[in-house]
Amino acid sequence: MDKFLDHMNVEAFLRQWWRPLDAREVLLWLADPERTRRYAAGILSEAQATLLSDSVQAAINTGTWSVADVALIDDIASRLGSMREPEREERAFYEVEELDDVPGHGVSGVTTRDTAPWEATRPWAATGTGYEVTPHTMRERLMNGRLEDPKEYAHVLIDEAQDISPMQWRMLGRRGRWSSWTVVGDAAQASWADAAEARLAREQAFGSKVRSLFHMDTNYRNAREIFAYAADVIRAEVPDADIPQAVRDTGVSPIITSVAADAIPAAAADAVEALLGEVEGSVAVISPARWIRSLASLTSLTGGSSGRVNVVGPMSTKGLEYDATVIVDPAEITAESPGGIRVLYVALTRAAHRMTVLEVTKMTEGQPPTRLLP
Repeated sequence: MDKFLDHMNVEAFLRQWWRPLDAREVLLWLADPERTRRYAAGILSEAQATLLSDSVQAAINTGTWSVADVALIDDIASRLGSMREPEREERAFYEVEELDDVPGHGVSGVTTRDTAPWEATRPWAATGTGYEVTPHTMRERLMNGRLEDPKEYAHVLIDEAQDISPMQWRMLGRRGRWSSWTVVGDAAQASWADAAEARLAREQAFGSKVRSLFHMDTNYRNAREIFAYAADVIRAEVPDADIPQAVRDTGVSPIITSVAADAIPAAAADAVEALLGEVEGSVAVISPARWIRSLASLTSLTGGSSGRVNVVGPMSTKGLEYDATVIVDPAEITAESPGGIRVLYVALTRAAHRMTVLEVTKMTEGQPPTRLLP
């Protein structure tokens, strides 16, 4: 038995068949569509399984993990356990003597700082925790470095909490089991499609801690006229939306304009020109993906140097504020976003002073756009 246990072939076999698994490696298995479909059977639809496999393949193609990938890797790592650092093999005495006497064998010693001659030519660099391979392929880039065990925090502070996915809440929960939390969010602006699922994961992350709820009931950002329009839009589909009270008046209502699809670029340009004359600061053209490319040239309306005009997607405006906004095709913003009307509500609450909304409609030939004030 001792001979069996000490045999090098047995050790090599065990290392190969019961080797430690890196969570990133496990996730990369899902780049294989057939493997993903097999694993996801009865859990994900075929379309969802394909989307998952494609997203992992995109990581391999770019050599970059996405924000969503990080939460998946963390969840897998929590199930696999810590990666144990392999024990460094001891060198036989004759190897050490030969390596120490490299010049004696007619080879010039090449050294780098804090590195022995024989280590300088290896395809890895010595680190405080072992060796790190220099990545040469996209897959190697994804696997570069080591995963560390999650650290506990004394206090966890989260802003824009309504956009945290269930998987991300679980990741946060593993780091905040014994901590206090400060969580700020607005459910009316949630971009996550299944609010109930995210809420359940959030409660699980908090555990048994005592909750104290505070309501922010004053809106200083938006003029009352702008926010009244935004509040009406969100309440039509989310009647229980927690809406604060706007306290500033400008006396100027938002302009709601009906525009034919082929007239969107020209109408947006007109709206931007008008708003540049009404406000001194920034103007954002908030558009769904469908129109972004055709509106990109609007950034040059001020000569291209002042940066006053920005053309952005609705999710890119999260937490930002502009003096004026042009909201392009609100129906398409709602349709393209998993968060639906909540994402449109985000776009409608970015303007501090002026807002123009361009609604796309089918129009009779020769009929001019109608300008409606709510």
